[in-house]
Amino acid sequence: MWKRWSFKPHSEPQALRTSADEEALAEYVYSKVIYQAGVDFESKPMVVICACNLPNPADVDYDRILSRILQKLDIFVESDYTVVLFAGGAKYNPGWAWMFRAYKSLSRNYKKNLKSLYIVQPTTWARLYLDFMNVVISPKFAKKVKYVLTLSELARYVPLTQIDIPPAVYEYNLKFEDRIKLPNSRNYDEDGHLMFGVPIEQLMGTEGENGLPRVVKDCVTFIRSEGLETEGVFRRSPSSVLLRQAKEAYDRGNPVNLKDYGVHVAAVLLKMFFNALPIPVFPMETYDILKQIVHKSNYLGRVEFIRSSVFPLLSPAVVLVLRYVCALLVEISKHKNVNLMTPHNLAVMFAPNLVHSGNPLLDVSMCALNVNDNTNGGGVGILMKLAIEHFDIMFEGYEDLSIRNRIENGSISTSSSTTYSIESPETTPSIINTSVFFANPSTPPKYPSVKKMRSLAALTTLTNDPFRVGAGVEISGIKVQGTVTLNQLNTKYSDIPGSPKTVNELRRTMPWMG
Repeated sequence: MWKRWSFKPHSEPQALRTSADEEALAEYVYSKVIYQAGVDFESKPMVVICACNLPNPADVDYDRILSRILQKLDIFVESDYTVVLFAGGAKYNPGWAWMFRAYKSLSRNYKKNLKSLYIVQPTTWARLYLDFMNVVISPKFAKKVKYVLTLSELARYVPLTQIDIPPAVYEYNLKFEDRIKLPNSRNYDEDGHLMFGVPIEQLMGTEGENGLPRVVKDCVTFIRSEGLETEGVFRRSPSSVLLRQAKEAYDRGNPVNLKDYGVHVAAVLLKMFFNALPIPVFPMETYDILKQIVHKSNYLGRVEFIRSSVFPLLSPAVVLVLRYVCALLVEISKHKNVNLMTPHNLAVMFAPNLVHSGNPLLDVSMCALNVNDNTNGGGVGILMKLAIEHFDIMFEGYEDLSIRNRIENGSISTSSSTTYSIESPETTPSIINTSVFFANPSTPPKYPSVKKMRSLAALTTLTNDPFRVGAGVEISGIKVQGTVTLNQLNTKYSDIPGSPKTVNELRRTMPWMG
């Protein structure tokens, strides 16, 4: 981990250290070794120090780290503050001489305004040293030190859910307790879950108005940034200890830095989220419809059937989150020569997490895929493979939440059946039908067919940008092409005889525009 910054060993003269070395060291120290984690229960700033993230002393002079730790503390020493020191899980222990220098470097202000120092999972060495220093040098300071054995115990003193706890600390904590318990949490549901095992509609809202679940957004963003070329992504299993700690951190509401866990943990977390849903993406009630997909003669017929017969059975929130994840799978499949994950492989790995009817054999049959035979397979497996291979036409008309929020906030004016353009993962326009999102939540949304969406694909915006209609498009029996803007009502719209000349004429020929 530390080698990636390529620091000069401290045996080299200071003059040989570059500004890039110093900046990289500062970035590492301020993000991994010492950082603020909000405020404590008494609204005092809470500073976290992680001994487990101290680098090998052979790679960097610890005095350089000490100077940056003190610079960070300088921000807080003028008023009361709290420090949480995670001592457990450390690979490297500073020497006695360095610890003495560090202790002596703390001026009166550091010690005076420090109200509490929580040392979590202290090693015998650290405890003996600090006790000696406190008794010999500053008995008054010793009263501020509190030794804490477990993270559950720490949660009684500080808001644990605000702290980005390193994986090494979680792993070390397993020596003392199997599960972290928070006192009187107001955010938990009755089962103690914040994220996993909660219905999608409860997390996102029926129409998706609450946004994507945090774990889904975090995992997709991280994999898109760091894991597109990772071999076996979504197929390989990570450390079960790391996976468990990351999952429980999300359930408690802790901040989670997935860079500390890796791509495979993020990929499996994403699958676990869907697998833990109390109501799966495709409930058993949809199986009879899904089984009919295989009987359609070609991929266009199958996509049309999914859009017209399967998607209306799902809530808008489910369709949105499914689209969001499938967009990631599309990007991963583009790197199949490196990561070895083809659309078939991705569908095989992901589909089983979208069903659980209570009948394992039935669920397996619904997810089956034959790599060489497109005439056989289960409905869910076929659907997922089609969603990856033909993402644009499968999800044409379904917007991203960011665009949806712009619509709701009024930055884009709407009518109940207006169409809008967004950028798909392929960076090509797709059409959005806002009636999907403003329909009565108690009734299944109506989705435009592929055929209709293709006929409307010429229209891209309804803001001050021009309408763009391609040549040869026929709408309501009238051929239209050309460009017109809302603020130029007299702009000629087409040179084709009989086609609309103004926006008002265009609206009359296209009543769905309102």
